[in-house]
Amino acid sequence: MKVPYGVVCCELLEDELAYLLNKDGDVEKVFIILDDAGNSIIDKLEMEVKELNPSSLPIGVKEGEVVVVMMSMALHEEPDELKKEVKNWVDTLSSSIDDVFLFYGLCGNALQEIEEIEKTIDGNVDILKDSTGTVDDCISLALGGTDKYMEYIKKDPATFFLTPKWADNWRDMFIKCRLVRSLDNIELAKKVFENAGYNKVLKIDTEINKTSNFDKKVKEFSEIFELDIDETKTPDCQKLLSENYSRFKNNLK
Repeated sequence: MKVPYGVVCCELLEDELAYLLNKDGDVEKVFIILDDAGNSIIDKLEMEVKELNPSSLPIGVKEGEVVVVMMSMALHEEPDELKKEVKNWVDTLSSSIDDVFLFYGLCGNALQEIEEIEKTIDGNVDILKDSTGTVDDCISLALGGTDKYMEYIKKDPATFFLTPKWADNWRDMFIKCRLVRSLDNIELAKKVFENAGYNKVLKIDTEINKTSNFDKKVKEFSEIFELDIDETKTPDCQKLLSENYSRFKNNLK
């Protein structure tokens, strides 16, 4: 089905979004809007990609075209601001398209009630879900669902989780989430980890991101924070992504 649609995506989930779009033979062109997010998703997409200035909206989106808004990971620090920005983008995209996929989880309950967002437009708004409802966050998605996330936490609550994007961006996240003011003061972050009782980092391999530096990044992180490394492969992430994408596309107007 080549109905045009929009996606509002956290930059921490760019690998997962690129995975789905590259698999979808209906997608011929992607317009990318970078809302304070990095542009690394552009090189991961295998179809025609055009970067779009928000002031260019509305545009005449055609069959086989998708408009993707990449949102800054820093918004996680302020749930109310995250909800506000997501709603603003849904409203903005609705001038060009009917259906919007929120590539997010609950993210600190910021997006707990998407009905408040959906009721402001005529089209369909969907979000990443699992058997429990909306997925908790990007880690629960990577593990294949919130239930599996909770299993890991119950088994070993002293675990810190790393996906490839988290491993690439933990320094930026620590600053943007105000864990530290400067990476020159990494000892403060180490003290926070120590007080939280972390003793292990779990490397989550969804088999989606094929970059070779994941091992290196996880090793570096473990050495800085003096954590043991554990690893898990989670093919259920791909299954969960595909189920969500199929549901969304089947409901396109």
